[in-house]
Amino acid sequence: MKDINDVNLLWAAKNIDFDTYCAFDIQLIIGAGLENTIAYLSEKNDDYSQKALEYILSCKESGDFDDMVSWYDWKFDYFNGW
Repeated sequence: MKDINDVNLLWAAKNIDFDTYCAFDIQLIIGAGLENTIAYLSEKNDDYSQKALEYILSCKESGDFDDMVSWYDWKFDYFNGW
């Protein structure tokens, strides 16, 4: 859990196809922490990691990570409320 090495696998999963890209929340990729994820991807020199980093930074700038507690609570309630 919270393994920073999962970032590239999660990014790959998000990019499988258009539907998955839309449905796979970016918040799931930063399970090891936003700043840890940014630092990890910043150290990578491959294009794939750089694309993930650019996307995460744009999401950070737009506020997608500002209220992670509410995001998590909504997801938890939605998927456990059945």
